[in-house]
Amino acid sequence: MAQFEERRKVVKELFDQRYTQKEIAEKLGMSKSTISRYLK
Repeated sequence: MAQFEERRKVVKELFDQRYTQKEIAEKLGMSKSTISRYLK
């Protein structure tokens, strides 16, 4: 669970820095739909 929260925090920080969901997904090796879920 801690790993999920840490990754979610990283996604949120990148999004706050104006990265697009697609850029975050590519940078972290995750799907765009996963990034979208993390940001909800």
